[in-house]
Amino acid sequence: MVTELNSGAGMVSLTHFTAQLAQTYNLNPTQLELVLRRAFARAYAEELALPETSVQAKFESLPFAQEMGPALDTLLASAANRRLVKSIRRLIIQGLQELQASALYSRLIPLEGQLVIATVQRVTASGVFMQLDLQPEAFTYGKPVKLPRVWLPGSERLAGENVEVGRRLPVILTRLNCWKKASTTDKSNLSLLPVSRWRWVATRTSPELVEKLFALELPWVEIKGIAREPGVLTKIAIGAGPFPQAEELATVRQHLPSGERLCLVKWSANPAAYIASALAPGKISSRQVKVLSPASIPAPAPAPAISTDLPSLELAPKRIAEVQVAPGQLGHVFGRQHVNLRLAEALTGWQIELVER
Repeated sequence: MVTELNSGAGMVSLTHFTAQLAQTYNLNPTQLELVLRRAFARAYAEELALPETSVQAKFESLPFAQEMGPALDTLLASAANRRLVKSIRRLIIQGLQELQASALYSRLIPLEGQLVIATVQRVTASGVFMQLDLQPEAFTYGKPVKLPRVWLPGSERLAGENVEVGRRLPVILTRLNCWKKASTTDKSNLSLLPVSRWRWVATRTSPELVEKLFALELPWVEIKGIAREPGVLTKIAIGAGPFPQAEELATVRQHLPSGERLCLVKWSANPAAYIASALAPGKISSRQVKVLSPASIPAPAPAPAISTDLPSLELAPKRIAEVQVAPGQLGHVFGRQHVNLRLAEALTGWQIELVER
């Protein structure tokens, strides 16, 4: 298409050329006009060694359809201006690529934080390369482009999970960034970079993965909270309604490693009942839970993974509950390496102190 600008048989008219571009790249007239104005202005600025802003102002003052079109048709028909035509051709291609990248960027950004399915392409010691299972035609103008690859770092993989090439895995997309080394300016304006330098960073260790799998496979289940130790145990507080059956839970378990257990507990507005339920598989009743701090104290917000702020001198009040446990139940309440107790505290927002009775 763009090569016809500099064809050997003669220069094509601007009107026909723009019509072909608009059809090929599915652009509206305003977008196409912007690309062409910018390309011609940059080409003239390079040719005449003038500031681009002054040339751009000249082209912006010309009505595109009436005066600018015939004038540029004459320019393109002149064999003496082949060097300028080559510059215009190069800059039009660059402008269309930038427009495609900007359109793709605006369509990909809403996927941040969402659950998607990606296919494993290559497995390395440091992570996994994956490809999104999406239709590229829905994310760009004109001809399909190759969507950014997904990078699953080793730190975001599930321990002991067997990842094979060709396997389709659900992941949470955390951020879209630059794959190869780039300057600070490039990283701050990713849409100006070629799509080949983009990448999605993904995770399979966040609690949101389990939450969104439930929303996808079992949308009728009301989830009040999730606490997760990836690859080991996930505790899920269920609100009103019945618990899902084993065969229904299997639709969620199939997307997780075989060693990760799902423990469903009943949520309750009563702190004692909620804590007793969260300590399952330990057999605890609400009468064995003594609330030492008022329930009116809000649950502490989860701490960031990395914090550069200095610690505050004012400590937030803790919500503490004392639980009496029979000697035979201590192992069930603690769990292996105390994981059951840690997740029960994270799920309820209460610090649990165990007392052997």
